[in-house]
Amino acid sequence: MMPRDRIRQAVATYLEILPLSNKDIVKDIPLRFGVFGVEGMADHVIRDDNHFIAIIVCEVPNTRSVVLEAHEYLKGLLSATDTHFGVLATGTDPDGWFFAENRRNNWFVEISRSVFESRVARWHPDMRQSSSMLNLQEEVRVSNNIAHQRLKKLRKWRWTAIGFGIGLLSASAVLIWYILK
Repeated sequence: MMPRDRIRQAVATYLEILPLSNKDIVKDIPLRFGVFGVEGMADHVIRDDNHFIAIIVCEVPNTRSVVLEAHEYLKGLLSATDTHFGVLATGTDPDGWFFAENRRNNWFVEISRSVFESRVARWHPDMRQSSSMLNLQEEVRVSNNIAHQRLKKLRKWRWTAIGFGIGLLSASAVLIWYILK
């Protein structure tokens, strides 16, 4: 058996043990990348009636550049199909695979195997919107917190500058008074 076939068999075995109620697993799906004539292939796809939930790509890790290209290929498939999760299987052990979450707008986050399994098992179409909205809300909160901290520092420096200015003015007034006396 060829290395790629062994990886594909390991993925099939892994998918059989996942609790995927009401979800289909489809093999060898050709996917188009938006431009006519540019197509890719997903080795396995987890889907429900109307949505792709996860795309799994199998790749033999001959060199580091092959693995990096496979990462980019997976990200391209996730973006083109607006699929929530992706897996890059580069061996027969699922603990060594790359699990990713597509948070849209070319933003991908590596997630752990356990997070992938729990989110795929309880996946619902509303999760796409809610997770991206939650991430956006968290980014806004962090950004506001950083802006608030900077404003506090600026106010502190402003009062420090005012204090130095008043001190300098007082010293100048005393010096002028002393000279004119």
